[in-house]
Amino acid sequence: MQPEFIAVRSALLRKTRSFFHTAGYLEVDTPVLRPRLIPEAHIDPFETSYEDPYRAGRSVPLYLIPSPEVSMKPLLGQIGGRIYQLGHCFRNAESLGEQHNPEFTMLEYYECPADERTLLTRTQAYIRSLQSDTQLSHAAQACGANRVLSASPVELTVRDAFERYTGIVVTDHEQDFVARCRAFDAQVSPDARWNDAFDYIMAAHIEPALPRDRPVFLTQYPWQAEVLARRADDLSSRRRWELYIQGREIANCFAEEQHPSRVSEFMHRQNEYRQDRGAEPIRTAHEVSDALKNSEPCAGCALGFDRLLMTICGVSSIEGVIFSPLHDTIRH
Repeated sequence: MQPEFIAVRSALLRKTRSFFHTAGYLEVDTPVLRPRLIPEAHIDPFETSYEDPYRAGRSVPLYLIPSPEVSMKPLLGQIGGRIYQLGHCFRNAESLGEQHNPEFTMLEYYECPADERTLLTRTQAYIRSLQSDTQLSHAAQACGANRVLSASPVELTVRDAFERYTGIVVTDHEQDFVARCRAFDAQVSPDARWNDAFDYIMAAHIEPALPRDRPVFLTQYPWQAEVLARRADDLSSRRRWELYIQGREIANCFAEEQHPSRVSEFMHRQNEYRQDRGAEPIRTAHEVSDALKNSEPCAGCALGFDRLLMTICGVSSIEGVIFSPLHDTIRH
């Protein structure tokens, strides 16, 4: 970590807690070790175990959490209202690079009753509030990020982004959509699934083309992009947005899927996708399926704290804003 940014990181932690406290959120502190998770096809967790010293041979397999949602959703179902958490998360098998470190800090917040539009407004207010902190404002001014953070955000639907930046019309039919993506970029495999083609074009062509002079909210993700977000009333999209700042993904928000059978089906399919790519299935936290079934409509957002700090400090690598990045440890 660059020494001059230690105080800036501290200021961002302080300002974040102040903002959410003032907005009526309760800070929670849930475990980073869990016996079961919400499976995701392309997220590989770290695994460990608890060895019982008093019962020979008793070993309890555990995961380090890739996100606190596995604990926060059941908690939200119990108490409702508004909760947030600032904590460390862990993801294995990701490249050590500018955007990734196996251990990172996540800001995750949930609100009930609410939807994705509620949290879009809340997130805009949070980003704007950072300019009121003297240390954060000075850091952002020094690198020019203050102009980006204070600019009026752009909202763009995913379908509009595809047409604007690639000319690809997003269609429901898998073969047709894959063929369109492949015609635009031959790197798309002819055997690709809908989601494979979508993810590739998003990463290779949409994200790099997004405006860099202001925050961008990509909204209304196609329904085929499977996540735990509710489908829109017309079923054509999912009630989800992602926030990009200077081309970097900062936050991901859902109007939460609360129907137990749809949550269960999602987790089952994600494990099937894992097995298709040769990965081990994840022990499933089935208690999440029923966690929000009796709640009013709610929404949740996961925000990459370190990536936001990178923007404020004007650095291109996560190593500049976190303590003891793993890449440095391995290198030495």
